[in-house]
Amino acid sequence: MAKFTISARLKARANKDGTQAIQVLYTYSRVPKEYAVGLSIAKADWDPDTKLVRTQSPLAADYNTKIRQVQALLFSCASRLPEPTHELVKLKYDYLLAEIAKGPEYLDEEIKKLKKDIRKSKKRLAAIPDVPGDDDFVWPEPPIYPPNPFRPVPEPPVVKAPAKNKLIAKLESKGIYTSEDKKRQDQAYFLKMQGEYIQEFIQTDSIKAGTLKQVRSLFNNLQKFELEKQYPLTFDAMGFDFYKAYGDWVLNDCGNYDNFYGSLVKRLRTWLGWCADERGVAVNPQFRSKKFKVLKEEKDIVYLKLDELEWLDEFRHHPTCKSSWIRVIDMALTQASIGCRYSDMVDSSWYYDGDMLKGYTIKNESRYMIPLASSKWLKIMAQPEYNMSFRLPVRHSDKVQVLSDQKFNKYLKECLRAMYAVRGLHQEEHEKIVTKQTKRGEPVFTRSFKWEEVSSHSLRRSFISRMVRLGYQEHEVALMIGTKSLNELRKYFKLDEEDLRRRALEIHV
Repeated sequence: MAKFTISARLKARANKDGTQAIQVLYTYSRVPKEYAVGLSIAKADWDPDTKLVRTQSPLAADYNTKIRQVQALLFSCASRLPEPTHELVKLKYDYLLAEIAKGPEYLDEEIKKLKKDIRKSKKRLAAIPDVPGDDDFVWPEPPIYPPNPFRPVPEPPVVKAPAKNKLIAKLESKGIYTSEDKKRQDQAYFLKMQGEYIQEFIQTDSIKAGTLKQVRSLFNNLQKFELEKQYPLTFDAMGFDFYKAYGDWVLNDCGNYDNFYGSLVKRLRTWLGWCADERGVAVNPQFRSKKFKVLKEEKDIVYLKLDELEWLDEFRHHPTCKSSWIRVIDMALTQASIGCRYSDMVDSSWYYDGDMLKGYTIKNESRYMIPLASSKWLKIMAQPEYNMSFRLPVRHSDKVQVLSDQKFNKYLKECLRAMYAVRGLHQEEHEKIVTKQTKRGEPVFTRSFKWEEVSSHSLRRSFISRMVRLGYQEHEVALMIGTKSLNELRKYFKLDEEDLRRRALEIHV
């Protein structure tokens, strides 16, 4: 028999008089359903540990008796069903309430009959009809074998399946109500289509491992949300209510920000569109609405200035610098001299052409062209250990290892923390910087040390900011990094007080 739990709680929303309604919660297959007790009480009189009214309250005796009666009635309904689903328990519960309303004498007679049935056969008890009073349900009677051996034995009567409640069937046909069995089938189909989508990706030659990893991450994230919040996921549920509940969990419970949630929603919409367009799945159309939007934020990306890059270059020779950090430093200085994304550092083709370093990025299908005179660190890639690529062979192996973006960010933070310690910077509480991110468009300000906020994307901003300050025009910098969007370029450049001070000297002095 499937497991179920029964407990009591206060309704979250208070009544006009400030009291809160008492509910009995029946949970089956980790999905809860509330049953009203018909009583309300002040929150101060409720004991959350015992889940009953506090004994000090004058209402404790009567109220707790009523709560236990509802719990006992639910337990009586659920314990006698092979599968105590919410639909069947609710039907039995309503039926028993109607029988109780007929009076205590009638109820006593029913209890006597029930005890008699228990003594006769436990098996028959388990087969109590799911919809009491249905005329289409015929109970099997034990066959009567006459003593005459020549008399033919009658065939046992055929047992008809219990007819579905007509009201429930009507509501299901109109899509207003969904039974528990149908919900489980829809949840299984939801998972099945995830597996088919992944198989479709695997069979596509042009798919990248990183993209497939993002898809798997989305599905794992959805399953974690379903388990933690007890929110059954089906294609019908992919509407505005899900969008809000999922966003609350990702942003508030998990502590993420708009960009991360926006990336999840973007992948989710792509998958739901594939299910609807390619496989003909009936998906809730609300997922295509503008309200089901992909959140974005203008993240305040911290970047390294030219003097900090110089310190990083010098730090490679410091005794506290680990040998494993040398490769990280070289990659950071090179990326800050090219302005590419980290994925381009390991997936793109680079070569020297006279006084230019050129490259072709696979991700955006664009070309880089960087003047060698713009940075002394552009020659790092030509060193024999790199040979124009940061794909280094693994020790004692012929395989090629690529340092992941996450690992690179982790090691870069550790390296910068040690470097700032040597310089005596960003070590005290008052030296923390303020950064801004957003949750549903609302700004969230945090204070942290600079080394904690630096990432590989900070190096892209370092290059763009430095080139603009040197006097290159925006379209020239865009040509260097291979982007056609000036808006994409501008979000990486940010003026600070040094720029204002320098500009003031140019104008007023």
